Amino acid sequence: AGQDTALQAKELARKAVRESQVLLKNNNKVLPLSPKSKVLVVGKSADSIANQSGGWTLSWQGTGNINADFPNGTSVLAGLKQALGDANVTFSETADDVDPSKFDAVIAVIGETPYAEGVGDIGKRSLEASKLYPTDLAVLDKVAGKGKPVVTVYLSGRPLYTNKEINRSDAFVAGFLPGTEGGGVADVLVKGRDWQDFSGKLSYSWPKSACQTPLNVGQAGYDPLFPYGYGLSARPATGYTP
Repeated sequence: AGQDTALQAKELARKAVRESQVLLKNNNKVLPLSPKSKVLVVGKSADSIANQSGGWTLSWQGTGNINADFPNGTSVLAGLKQALGDANVTFSETADDVDPSKFDAVIAVIGETPYAEGVGDIGKRSLEASKLYPTDLAVLDKVAGKGKPVVTVYLSGRPLYTNKEINRSDAFVAGFLPGTEGGGVADVLVKGRDWQDFSGKLSYSWPKSACQTPLNVGQAGYDPLFPYGYGLSARPATGYTP
């Protein structure tokens, strides 16, 4: 009975991941992807359960952990392979020596690396993601504008100023920290038999400049990039049968 309960916990966690993904941009209805898509997956967090999980996990800051330390976990990459089939998923972390035009879409999984109290404080640095994590922008530059849509899943412990990253993406998902169940991210990206539409809404306002603070609902001059409670559906408004 104990093992059955443990399996239910994984399903519940995966459901929580599905329902916490927030779709912020979806130009030309890129999402959901066809289950027959051939995709190129790039980015440092695509195959990193540590980056999916953040701080206060197996270690205080969440650092020094590899996928093998999460023996029953699933990375976003592994979840995509389950959804699309291994043969239809090509992974190149840095997007070097691959031709994006040979794929139906590119999925970039980028964002923050783990931190906890103190170490994660922004301090005098800005909220600008491209300054905090320049290699992420470099990866997007290699795949954007190559004729195939770029879907970015941004993993982070908080909203950051990500305009440069959003502008290089046809679709942009705030993935936050999905933890060990990366399959839940694939569930909303790929229109498989069990596809579930995005239902997540922002629980924080999303900044439109690098130093836009404070940024709270009800304050004078409240003008975020995406307001509190924002979140798109990927389901076409009419004529859609799942």
